[in-house]
Amino acid sequence: MKKFLVGAVIVIALLAGVGGLALGGLALKTTFENQAVSQVTAEVESDLSSVAGYEPVETDTVAELKSELAGGNTQLVWETGKVQAGSRKDFDGTWTSLGGAVVFDAEARALKALEVVILIESFNGYGTTERAPGGLINTVLGKGVAPPGGYDPWFDWVDHPEAIFAATEFVAREEDTEAGHPNAPEGWTHLIKGSFSLNGFDEELAIPAVIKFEGDAVSIDTAFAISRGTYSVVPKKPLPLTEVDDAVLLTASLTAKPDAGLVIDGLAQKIGELETLLGAQQASMAELKTQNTLLAETIGKLEREIAKGIGPAAPAVDVDSLPKAYTDSISYPGKDPIAFENSLSLQALSLRTLRTLSPNSPNSLSLSLSLSLPLQTLANFSLHCLTSIISIREF
Repeated sequence: MKKFLVGAVIVIALLAGVGGLALGGLALKTTFENQAVSQVTAEVESDLSSVAGYEPVETDTVAELKSELAGGNTQLVWETGKVQAGSRKDFDGTWTSLGGAVVFDAEARALKALEVVILIESFNGYGTTERAPGGLINTVLGKGVAPPGGYDPWFDWVDHPEAIFAATEFVAREEDTEAGHPNAPEGWTHLIKGSFSLNGFDEELAIPAVIKFEGDAVSIDTAFAISRGTYSVVPKKPLPLTEVDDAVLLTASLTAKPDAGLVIDGLAQKIGELETLLGAQQASMAELKTQNTLLAETIGKLEREIAKGIGPAAPAVDVDSLPKAYTDSISYPGKDPIAFENSLSLQALSLRTLRTLSPNSPNSLSLSLSLSLPLQTLANFSLHCLTSIISIREF
């Protein structure tokens, strides 16, 4: 009986020790898993002038992407799991800081470009039931409280701080086309073809997605699997009694529409351009006005100079006092003069004004006009060269 009691005490002590160790281990495990995850406040700076290498045109809508956890329009979830000591556990993670943009033409109902930029350091747990614990998040990032054996980061975020998915090819689904992914969203409409860069590794992907246009907005929903090993998202140290899934399911959804701020900025830019153009036109009009003023002054000056050179106007002529006829006499060098009669009128006299040519030309001829008029009439017509000799080069 005594031996039995001693054995019972030993067993109870052993069980208590094992229980204590279990409780202590559970406490340590709980403390480790529930440790705080460092909050990353850095934001991804998005370049909206070039999205996945595509430069938007005037008819395009460019919508910036931000994590829904930061009040944005994009959700990206990383789902994976492990089997540890025969027990299955699944975890969900996400990123609190991401950026990029989507470019589309709402009227043509066409996507032009998509770029998602993820700040790896901002990895965090997601959801409630399968939320990745803080200890696991810190472990794969190599941050927080170090687990036994030290840190073992899976994401090389120090040398490769961002993961990027970029696509400019959106292929509409053809009838009976298979998605190629067992987790493709039901009723998928397009294959998004692009490249995914993670941990310094780049791979081409063809992602099945549901793309919908509603008014001036577009929505994209997708789910696809990647291999952790392909991107070297793996533990660097062996995990005893633990097997982690190689497949990672990525699910993403976003809804994008014109950013009111960007629209206002675009309108303000156009108004500024129009104001600049208007200013240039006003400057041109002012220059033309100045030139017109100078031209008017120059014309006035010329008119004054002409009036000064001509002198006072000749007195009016009484046409009725003119004779009915006069005699022209044309003389060629070495020839006798030829005379003929002409009717006399003021118009005829005006037409007789000829331009003066060189009098030294050997082919010149002289045209003389002789009238039998009173002296007063001759004086009145002195401006019409009634008694002048006009020399012309050729007849």
